[in-house]
Amino acid sequence: MQVKIFFGSAIAHLNGKDMQLTLPEGATVVDVYDYLQRERPLLFSRLVAAQTFVNGVRALPTLPLSDGAEIWFISHFIGG
Repeated sequence: MQVKIFFGSAIAHLNGKDMQLTLPEGATVVDVYDYLQRERPLLFSRLVAAQTFVNGVRALPTLPLSDGAEIWFISHFIGG
């Protein structure tokens, strides 16, 4: 199955563009983390402080993904 990965502006500069990833059927958000940790360790290190959303809904790492899912990693931010 194919999923699309997007990064919020605080992380996007580490990747340069959105990604498309091929995963086996039954894959979860954890499989995306595993891929990024293995293939993009610097980018992965910034995800510790990010929220994960799948198709616009905040997602737990164990959430099963479906073909065409859109996964967003958005960094926490503070300010006043």
